[in-house]
Amino acid sequence: MKSVTAATIITAFAGTVNFGTFVAAFLCDTYFGRYKTLTVAVLACFLGSLAILLTAAVPQLHPVPCGTASSCIGPSGGQIAFLLMGLGILVVGAGGIRPCNLAFGADQFNPKSGSGKRGIDSFFNWYFFTFTFAQILSLTVVVYVQSNVSWTIGLTIPVVLMFLASVIFFAGAKLYVKIEASGSPLASIAHVITASIKKHRFLDKAAILTPEDKLEADGKPVNPWNLCTMQQVEEVKCIMRVLPIWFASSIYYLTMAQQMTYPVFQALQSDRRLGSGGFMIPAATYVVFLMTGMTLFIIFYDRVLVPTLKRITGIETGITLLQRIGAGIFFAFLSLIVSGFVEERRRTLALTQPTLGLAPRKGEISSMSAMWLIPQLVLAGIADAFGAIGQMEFYYKQFPENMRSFAGSIFYVGGGVSSYISSFLITTVHRMTQNSAGGNWLAEDLNKGRLDYFYFLLAGILAVNFAYFLVMARWYRYKGSDDEETSYETSGDIIKEQDKNKLGIIGTLSNLLVYLTSVFNMKSVTAATIITAFAGTVNFGTFVAAFLCDTYFGRYKTLTVAVLACFLGSLAILLTAAVPQLHPVPCGTASSCIGPSGGQIAFLLMGLGILVVGAGGIRPCNLAFGADQFNPKSGSGKRGIDSFFNWYFFTFTFAQILSLTVVVYVQSNVSWTIGLTIPVVLMFLASIEASGSPLASAAHVITAAIKKHRLKSVKQPWLNLYNYYPSKYANAKLKYTEQFRFLDKAAILTPEDKLEADGKPVNPWNLCTMQQVEEVKCIMRVLPIWFASSIYYLTIAQQMTYPVFQALQSDRRLGSGGFMIPAATYVVFLMTGMTLFIIFYDRVLVPTFKRITGIETGITLLQRIGAGILFALLSLIVSGFVEERRRTLALTKPTLGLAPRKGEISSMSAMWLIPQLVLAGIADAFGAIGQMEFYYKQFPENMRSFAGSIFYVGGGVSSYISSFLITTVHRMTQND
Repeated sequence: MKSVTAATIITAFAGTVNFGTFVAAFLCDTYFGRYKTLTVAVLACFLGSLAILLTAAVPQLHPVPCGTASSCIGPSGGQIAFLLMGLGILVVGAGGIRPCNLAFGADQFNPKSGSGKRGIDSFFNWYFFTFTFAQILSLTVVVYVQSNVSWTIGLTIPVVLMFLASVIFFAGAKLYVKIEASGSPLASIAHVITASIKKHRFLDKAAILTPEDKLEADGKPVNPWNLCTMQQVEEVKCIMRVLPIWFASSIYYLTMAQQMTYPVFQALQSDRRLGSGGFMIPAATYVVFLMTGMTLFIIFYDRVLVPTLKRITGIETGITLLQRIGAGIFFAFLSLIVSGFVEERRRTLALTQPTLGLAPRKGEISSMSAMWLIPQLVLAGIADAFGAIGQMEFYYKQFPENMRSFAGSIFYVGGGVSSYISSFLITTVHRMTQNSAGGNWLAEDLNKGRLDYFYFLLAGILAVNFAYFLVMARWYRYKGSDDEETSYETSGDIIKEQDKNKLGIIGTLSNLLVYLTSVFNMKSVTAATIITAFAGTVNFGTFVAAFLCDTYFGRYKTLTVAVLACFLGSLAILLTAAVPQLHPVPCGTASSCIGPSGGQIAFLLMGLGILVVGAGGIRPCNLAFGADQFNPKSGSGKRGIDSFFNWYFFTFTFAQILSLTVVVYVQSNVSWTIGLTIPVVLMFLASIEASGSPLASAAHVITAAIKKHRLKSVKQPWLNLYNYYPSKYANAKLKYTEQFRFLDKAAILTPEDKLEADGKPVNPWNLCTMQQVEEVKCIMRVLPIWFASSIYYLTIAQQMTYPVFQALQSDRRLGSGGFMIPAATYVVFLMTGMTLFIIFYDRVLVPTFKRITGIETGITLLQRIGAGILFALLSLIVSGFVEERRRTLALTKPTLGLAPRKGEISSMSAMWLIPQLVLAGIADAFGAIGQMEFYYKQFPENMRSFAGSIFYVGGGVSSYISSFLITTVHRMTQND
């Protein structure tokens, strides 16, 4: 890679790691605690290090060595993708360790005792001492091995160390407080199958009590792998009866996979004009007619068909669930037949009648109105109203109660199977017909292809599947009625969240087909393959999410992580449009376009990968979470469940309609950046309402203060503001402060504010406590300091990168033996300066200053941070003078040879780089440690991990600014 590219990747990686600490801190402080977060993070660091090792050890994962050649072959897209995957896993690991590790260590001290307070004061110094000592070893021993022995061996060292760190961490597990995980619902299935195999009969034999089977005192089997209950056996039977139905329903979904993709290409080569004003409907918007058909039919079905059919059949739901699924398969078959005839007509008109121009990179635009696509899409919508909703309700009711999230996931897994089959069919048909006499069925120009034949092929597959489904449906026996007990609350909030989540996700993806072909300059087949593969992966991901949901975390926690992942994934997709470096050069009207680079593809896939996590978590859990709010024992509860699935999908399709009209129009006709910002904002709104989050309290205060901004301030606010402390309140009680007095109004108790019996506000968005207000003030007071400290970190970002390039073009010889210090090792002087100064500061400066100032820590934390900024400034000044000297000698004096792919090597000793690096180390010893301790002590106690993360987020801001400055200066000066 070029230096600028490498520096940009490093700073972007550093920034992403640091921003990742914010997400990790949220999950840590809100849900999982530090131990669980650190467990995942340590494992992720090990796996990420292993992935980076493989890029060196496996020849196929890095480019051919360049040697001394001036022109080199860069990495392929796959190599870049694998490298970025490894870095991405390291982001997860480092993002989790950084905010939690420090807080986890500091929590071991008792802040109420004198020794504990002194321990915390000293802990931050010694934490960074060990941190930098490890860096010193890394930048000497490890870097030397990497540069002079072998990259493979050199990268093996951190992998081994991470493995040892993991072992040591888990070895102390018994010393930590942990909550035991609940049993997996899959374990029961495994028990039944294993026991039945051991007893050489089918499933019933697993429940036969033999003389060898031992029981506990309470009647529980000693060995659940040898003996199971009849209840367990019947639950497994429920699942096995569902599987044949699931397979047939999965094949049905082939229709949806096609109707969400190829009608967009058909619309692009059809007449999309609406009226005489020249307005053209965006091609991707036509899919809205599928959603509209589904939405309207859901209302018609729920309010007209069900009551009518109920009077005829006597069944509460009008028809059985299997009949509903069968009707969906039938309408899907009709949709494909109509699609074939419509495409045949469109193609014939394009070839025999005058056309309306040329679609960029496609072909002639047929004179057939794109409105003729509506019937096939409406039929597909009706098919979904029957089939998709019927399946979801069928799986929910037929699965065991403790596998309700699996019931949701199996629907999406079926869609995943169908998406992969669809992708396979598209690729196979494309390859088999591209050189045939009849021409490629799926040509880039639909007029030269035979998409109609492809539709008829799918219709044939669906007809065979329909016959298979009828046989399986006749064989099926329904599970008995539900009798579980649940907690019962309204499902309205879940449905509203569904609107935000789905509008956010679909707003990103609905126009993705056009986005990939028009912005990423991909071919239609490639774009369609990516979309179907993505859809399949999302749907298969629901199975993993359902397992984690039902086994460990529960639906609420899983949904929390999933919503955040959807937000981050949508943000990544937005960045591919907003940042020019993340998408190819616009193609315009040219017939031949430059495709995306490997890095651009990798970033796009990273965004889609994060969305896989998000959508995979939301899909199986959201529906089950909503349905759980109804009481299946009551008549109204049963009717509520029956209706809930219809209205759940109603909100889903309503969100799609908004997305496919408003959002798609903005994307296609205004700006991709603005259009992709809409779903990001919506996903953010869906994310911020997490109950129990320390951020929620801050949101409550700000909202209440805005609502009450017209109220007059109270006299003696420390006495007259409302205050309340919940039982077991963890944070220190804060006294009233005068700053940010506009926030005080959030704690003014008005006649409209109602209180619970225990004194807690009924509506926390209208009334907050003085304690909450003061905690928000603590955070707001920190922010200006954080901003200044973030800019300071620009120094460290540069001193970790460009001194390496300076060293490469300086005299690195040590002594007369010819030994050369590796360029990357020079950064060790920054770590050494920091390490030695930490000892000097803690053992000499602090006691000296303490005698002068009377302050326990010698100087205040803000003075320490200010000293760090001053030394950072000095470091940059020295760096400039040293580089000026190095360059002058290289241009005016004899050089020492040529650095590969760089330039002449200056005769200036690289040792002259040491002063700037030592000054940067001293700056870090003052500034970095001072910041970390400052945030830890100033943040509320329930946000201690956020206190750790905000330091790294500041580094992230600085890294991105650094990356921006490097790129901007490079572009603006490259032609000077």
